Amino acid sequence: EQGKEKLRGADVAGALAAFQQANQLVADARYVYNICLAYEAGQQWENAEASCKQAKTMTTEARLQEKIDKRLDLIAHKQ
Repeated sequence: EQGKEKLRGADVAGALAAFQQANQLVADARYVYNICLAYEAGQQWENAEASCKQAKTMTTEARLQEKIDKRLDLIAHKQ
């Protein structure tokens, strides 16, 4: 939640650090997806794409897979 607050407040570096720290404590596709969002907010397209692809391999949840696919499509069109 701290990372989401930081991202909403345009603290991209702080959000990225919070998401990475959370993922180190408990590896979870949602954290990696949020890392993707933080990279995207910082216009680091390659890192964003790689993180989204990593998140996709970490989950079988259909709803999250769909969110990841939509984000990957958006990223592909921004590069």
